[in-house]
Amino acid sequence: MSAYGAGDDPVPVTVIAPDTVLTTVAYDVAAQSIARNISTLAAEVTATVQSIDADVGATVNKGQRLLRLDRKDAQLTLARAKAELDRATSERELAAGRLSRGRELADQQFMSVDELADLATQVAMLDAQLAIAAVSVEQAQERLSDTTITAPFDGVVTAREAQVGSLVTPGQSLITLTQTDATEVAARVSSAQLAALQHASGIQFVVPGAATTNLTLMRAGSVLDPDTRLHSVRLVAAESATATPGQAGRLQFRSGQMFLPAAYIQRRASGLGVFIVSASASDTARFVLIDGAQEGRPAQVALAADAQVIDGGREKLNDGDRIAIAGE
Repeated sequence: MSAYGAGDDPVPVTVIAPDTVLTTVAYDVAAQSIARNISTLAAEVTATVQSIDADVGATVNKGQRLLRLDRKDAQLTLARAKAELDRATSERELAAGRLSRGRELADQQFMSVDELADLATQVAMLDAQLAIAAVSVEQAQERLSDTTITAPFDGVVTAREAQVGSLVTPGQSLITLTQTDATEVAARVSSAQLAALQHASGIQFVVPGAATTNLTLMRAGSVLDPDTRLHSVRLVAAESATATPGQAGRLQFRSGQMFLPAAYIQRRASGLGVFIVSASASDTARFVLIDGAQEGRPAQVALAADAQVIDGGREKLNDGDRIAIAGE
């Protein structure tokens, strides 16, 4: 007589089809929406703040002017660079004309080879000066453009350090912009939750009092945090709508895999498993061990196509016990 059996008499049981009892598992994890970029824009030239066109709280579009610095010094530098370019261009044209004339004289034996070489060298040197002058003009144009600070993305101004009339230097913070058109949802999940999330469908970010946002998994950290033993994950909106940066809510999803409810998982001497009956041996209970099963938690299990899960009477069974299925 087994510890759970009932002597030689069959144990009365009821059975249920696996597709009826197996279910997905719902998960609910704390999450927060974050901006993909929070940029502090800094000065790249030394100049006086002339105007501030977007203050704290302003919503701006990519390319919109946020702040302008005094342009006089940059304009003068550009004018000087262009004048140097014009001078170098004129000198090069003059030297090129002399070289051309020298070649004609050399062909007529009125100029030595050394004199012709000197003219060619002068043209080469002026070519180098012309290239340097062109770079100086490009740099001056860049410095002039740096006097206008524009938004690198759609966003909201969240901080302003610059003051009208103050002198700023390269690297000094001017204005902070939080991106609003590329929001991510951040969460920290266990290894089991991550495995379910990677196969989940219908992932949602739920914020009280706000519209629910459908999400897709963008990336997941494979390394566990040494303190919390959790993975960091990032998700993005599945549609054009995005969550507002800074919202706190819940990440809700259901596993894409099927699990056996914890109530059907029994512990026996060999471990945790489930009692089934197969069509080929309908009078005998079989105990199927479940790898990785944990007490009181649903577990994934692979069952034979013809197997049925024993429902009523499972608590009294041991592997190999004779059974009598109700209704048969």
